[in-house]
Amino acid sequence: MFTIRPAEKTEFDPVCRFYHALIDAIQSAPYHPGWEKDVYPADADLRAAISAGQLHIGLLDGRIGAAMVLNRECLEHYGRVAWPVAAETDRVLFLHLLCVHPALRGKGYAKALVSRALSLAKEGGNRALRLDVLSENLPARSLYRSLGFRYVDTLRVSFPDAGQMTFELYEHPLEG
Repeated sequence: MFTIRPAEKTEFDPVCRFYHALIDAIQSAPYHPGWEKDVYPADADLRAAISAGQLHIGLLDGRIGAAMVLNRECLEHYGRVAWPVAAETDRVLFLHLLCVHPALRGKGYAKALVSRALSLAKEGGNRALRLDVLSENLPARSLYRSLGFRYVDTLRVSFPDAGQMTFELYEHPLEG
């Protein structure tokens, strides 16, 4: 059975092992998000997300098979975007680091995670759930659109460690 819940502070090591195993598994995949062990996602960021109750894990038979982070943090570039839902920062959640181990893909676990993120965002009184996805990640873009996310804009962002990346921004309104 697949269950989703916030990671507990004692699960930091298993969460890191999950992300490291995921990074190893996707090295030869046709789509690669550019994640690198201990760089992105950084251990300190994972620890902070767990401590804040923002990192949610998908468990299959008691083992971590998927994960995501929900919080109010976003790239500064988001502030230059004309988001369709006008909302204060305390009324918007952002979805980050959504992943399902490749061995478990195609079984609806990513859809379950995103559906849970939408429920949590709505329950928290938020007006929108927003995310970015690398433009070449066609499966994720298709998933988000199928769940009611609307394409908003495309941003090219330069990172010191990863170089220039192109993101598509999506938003899911939660009211009306």
